[in-house]
Amino acid sequence: MTVCCSSGRARDGLALDKGVIAARLAALEQYLRLLDELGSLDFNSYVSDPRNYGAAERFLHLAIECIFDVGAHIIASLGLERPNRYADILPCLARAGVIGEGTASRLDSLAGFRNVLVHDYVRLDRNRVYEFARNRLDELRGFAREVAEFLGRYADA
Repeated sequence: MTVCCSSGRARDGLALDKGVIAARLAALEQYLRLLDELGSLDFNSYVSDPRNYGAAERFLHLAIECIFDVGAHIIASLGLERPNRYADILPCLARAGVIGEGTASRLDSLAGFRNVLVHDYVRLDRNRVYEFARNRLDELRGFAREVAEFLGRYADA
């Protein structure tokens, strides 16, 4: 799928900057490694030390921000219709063939989770963050893998 004009610039004037995307994906992987460590703690150790659950909450927030930043950059660069909400970014990427529908579906709750981490942190369920760190990080890695695959195809287009 070619959405660029002959100059190689996206329709809205922004070039797809692989360096920006690579930096966000590298940061994402760093946050996921840190979350792996925190998710390997037993629940009592995790919840009894605010440094553990506070770090997990922050690293998860940053990981989610990386995903939405990458998505927004790709959407703008491809000249796709700009999403009105975070929740619209992943379905937009799936419709454009950047990520799979399954990935978009599995990550459907990220926008809401981001909003809780950022705005409703007082009611944040520490168990939910812990379970995410223990069981769902591979979903975020899957997003990164699919974006990297897209970038490889995009370079060939």
